Amino acid sequence: MVSLSIKNLKDSGAENVVKAATLFFQAGIMSVVWVSMPFAIESLRGGLFLIGIAASIGIFSQTLFRIPLFFYIERAGKGTLPSVSLIIAGLSLIILTLSQSFATYAVGFAIFGFSSAISTPMTGMKDSGITIYKPLNDIYSIRVFSTLGIFILLGLSAVYSGSIDGLYAILSLFGLIVGLFGLIMKGNKIEKLSKSVSPTPMRKFFTRGGTYLKSFDDLKNRRLTYLILITDIGIFMSIAMSFPFISSLGSIDSLPRSYIFIVFALFAVGAFFIETYGRILLLKGITNVLYFSRPMIVLISFLLLSLAGIPSLFVSGLIFIFLWLSSDRLSSGSLPNHVDPSDASKIPRMETTFLVPISFLAPLIGSLLWYISPRTLFAFALVPLAFSVAAAFVVEERLWPGKSIRGKPARDIH
Repeated sequence: MVSLSIKNLKDSGAENVVKAATLFFQAGIMSVVWVSMPFAIESLRGGLFLIGIAASIGIFSQTLFRIPLFFYIERAGKGTLPSVSLIIAGLSLIILTLSQSFATYAVGFAIFGFSSAISTPMTGMKDSGITIYKPLNDIYSIRVFSTLGIFILLGLSAVYSGSIDGLYAILSLFGLIVGLFGLIMKGNKIEKLSKSVSPTPMRKFFTRGGTYLKSFDDLKNRRLTYLILITDIGIFMSIAMSFPFISSLGSIDSLPRSYIFIVFALFAVGAFFIETYGRILLLKGITNVLYFSRPMIVLISFLLLSLAGIPSLFVSGLIFIFLWLSSDRLSSGSLPNHVDPSDASKIPRMETTFLVPISFLAPLIGSLLWYISPRTLFAFALVPLAFSVAAAFVVEERLWPGKSIRGKPARDIH
């Protein structure tokens, strides 16, 4: 009788509802956890510099879990993984709720990283011109239900007046219920994998590192390629170092918790519309302008955040980060015509060699700088950005002929 009822639910379209709910709570819970980190750490009576250590642990665990996950998905498909991700997120929230020390909180955040690995792209990877920034890509999405989840859960968190522990407990309950219901709805349904593509052999895992390193050999135009690498790595370094502390900056500037949640909720909605509809309005002739303006825009953002504890400066800094994100996404796939096609194919692998370790090491540097002074962190973040601006200027002035671009808009992977 029970199996018959489940079958009727599947036939009635309830399975689609569960999928939507899974996306809703996956994205919403991740965004709430990242944005609420300063308030959770403060409840443990710990210094906010610990946020960088927790972020590093979470991103590192996510990176490690991605390795076996890649081979599993190739062989078994995603199947029940979205629901499993939500259950793991719920369990991590229980640990975060019960945490009485930073050590326990760090364990919960490591488990939270496992959940994030299943539901979001690989840390530090670059695919088709789009760099995946962590934890930035955990607080917005291009999916409708995920964006709704982020906006609504952050909005509800803004009006919730209880403790962060209480908020985590409520979210964990919803995560576990929706995740378990998703497993039930999936049942024994086996995902059919395409047989046209053979799974990657396990030995590739041990040789892939060498493949990335070989990308540095036999470049046609080393100078141009290295300038592009410096531009992208400088931006990534600043984002990875500073972004876990953005909401913390608002907290020490005495901005209300509700205010911070609302600002990030609006940020997610704006990013969604830019990602989804921005390319429709994009003129081909300004793509190169957007591409080379990226480091300057994010430099202005961190300059504003490093000046003083004024609410208007905090919001202005986030607005410039939003503008940078827009230019980065809308200009993805653009490279100077001087870039040789063989060099262009190597650039993503070359960047990954740096971006993966930077993604979990940079937050540790951020912790040290925050311990010295919060403004010092955002001021120091201007250093790699200065190199990015200089490199982009050289490419634009000397090596980019005219206004043409090469490449096509990258596919959405987030």
